[in-house]
Parts: sequence; C-alpha cells; structure tokens
Amino acid sequence: MAPRGRLLVVLTLTIEDGKIAAYDVIAEPARLRELALAVLDDQGPGDAQIPT
Repeated sequence: MAPRGRLLVVLTLTIEDGKIAAYDVIAEPARLRELALAVLDDQGPGDAQIPT
C-alpha cells in the first residue's frame, strides 16, 4: 500500500499448489527500504493468471 506514493505496507504471499500457503505483512520502515519492488500492470478483478 502506497497512499500518495509513500510506501507503508507490503504483503508477501507464498503460493503452493495454486493456493496461498503463507503471507507476511511488512510495515517496518527499515525492512521496507531493503525491498526491491516493481510496479505491475493494472489488472481488473479476476484478471490475474496463476500458472498451472
């Protein structure tokens, strides 16, 4: 989440067998600064593709 362009929270997901197996919420500023992030193309609901 980055309201007004300021990164506040990152959710990381671990996918196993096509399902979310674990997640981590990162909000600590020092950890956020260490992350290598990329902006993905905007997709509407249901547009995401999970490889099978």
